Amino acid sequence: MLLFSVVCYFALREDNVSPKREEEEEEDPNPEKPKKKGGLRTIVGSLVIWHISFVYLFTMEMRTICETWVQLFLTDSKISPDAFQITYEIGGLVGTMASGIVIDLATRKFDVDATRRVIAVSYTCLMMFSAAGIFEFAELSSIFGFLAGMFVNGSINVWCMIASQAGFKNIQGTVSAFISFIASSGSMLAGSPLAFLISVFGWRVFLYIFGIQLIIVLIVSSSRVRLRMDVGEKTASNEIDEEEGSGVCSTVVDSKQNLTSLNKETRISMLFALYATKKIKPFKDILSSSSNNKV
Repeated sequence: MLLFSVVCYFALREDNVSPKREEEEEEDPNPEKPKKKGGLRTIVGSLVIWHISFVYLFTMEMRTICETWVQLFLTDSKISPDAFQITYEIGGLVGTMASGIVIDLATRKFDVDATRRVIAVSYTCLMMFSAAGIFEFAELSSIFGFLAGMFVNGSINVWCMIASQAGFKNIQGTVSAFISFIASSGSMLAGSPLAFLISVFGWRVFLYIFGIQLIIVLIVSSSRVRLRMDVGEKTASNEIDEEEGSGVCSTVVDSKQNLTSLNKETRISMLFALYATKKIKPFKDILSSSSNNKV
């Protein structure tokens, strides 16, 4: 992978040209206007990124459990893991396709971020129930294996979709890589730490682990942290734009010469707009002053 990345670095350098953006084509009339932040410091300090990474972590942990510990558990229970492995892989294919189709259908009637949040959390919770069924009913491991594969891979698909659009446009790649990096720690938790718990408490420790994790996921998801870093930035930017526009119009109103040079329809429309934003005094005072000036 490292060698191929070096090849790509040198082979693709001539094609490393970003398309011009609308904000770059037009000169910024107000240089003091705040710009979107970027860089690793912004990503690390974002609650949005940590929220997504934390919940996504449990999915990566579950994948390692299903691909490693379940087979050891079935072998220890004198049950062949072959049937589980086959149904798990088939369920993974079905879950990946189904999650994308469900999202496309749901977003036609509901908000995109809300739909992705509900489906991602639902898949995460259902995969824990399915995995718990494997350790509780080993003889039905093929059925629960299909369900676990479907919900694990479907959850990965949805969380990757959320992670790819969580950051600003200029740092989306870094944001997605950072979320995947933090979520991969779930696989490490399913290694030696989990092996120690199994050696002390036995295989039934999985039921308690899944129960605790299920409660944590529901509590964290109920906080309803937004799934995009730029939601707050866009709102603030729009407010700044509105304030700047109102300030320009106020300057025109304060200048009697510029105001009187406008035609009647434009002048009345501007007065209504400025009065609605509370930038000028009531209309009766302005209209009375205008009539006195005409006299």
